[in-house]
Amino acid sequence: LVARTGVAVSLHAVDLTTGAIGVGLPLTAPPGFHVDDMRFFGGTLYATTRTGALVAIDPTTGATTVVVANLGRASAMEVFE
Repeated sequence: LVARTGVAVSLHAVDLTTGAIGVGLPLTAPPGFHVDDMRFFGGTLYATTRTGALVAIDPTTGATTVVVANLGRASAMEVFE
């Protein structure tokens, strides 16, 4: 789960049994970063953004790395199908 508080964006784990939401991990991302969709593929967490970027997210540090800057409007599910 990704949540925005003001300008800060955080990644939260969700307990699939209880539905409890864990403490947020702040993402290191440019201003205006907005996740549209996320998916794990090959052990890496990927996200697509409103600006059309495909980004890798390190779920232990919160670091983001742009993989493709201008993918266009696509969901992470479409990218990896």
